[in-house]
Amino acid sequence: MMTRNMIKRVEIEFPILDKAIKKEILSLMDVYLADNTKARELHPDGTYRYVRNDNPKVDAQKYFMELANKEKEIPTLSEKDSWLKKIQRRFKK
Repeated sequence: MMTRNMIKRVEIEFPILDKAIKKEILSLMDVYLADNTKARELHPDGTYRYVRNDNPKVDAQKYFMELANKEKEIPTLSEKDSWLKKIQRRFKK
């Protein structure tokens, strides 16, 4: 059984006042709460059992990784700004 550190643990909570941030957090929570990949439920006898349902498979980790990769901009250098081109121009003079 895994134990959690309850002695040195610090948890805080605070209100989210910005409506846009609150909306974003709630949309993130919707994905996490819908995650049914390896999902388990705690039963009254203290055992955990896998959740079985007919809902489409939702994997929050995969979803957020794909989202992060889509939003990631890959910087490109034009030939004019390339350090290699700058060096080559110096030697051409």
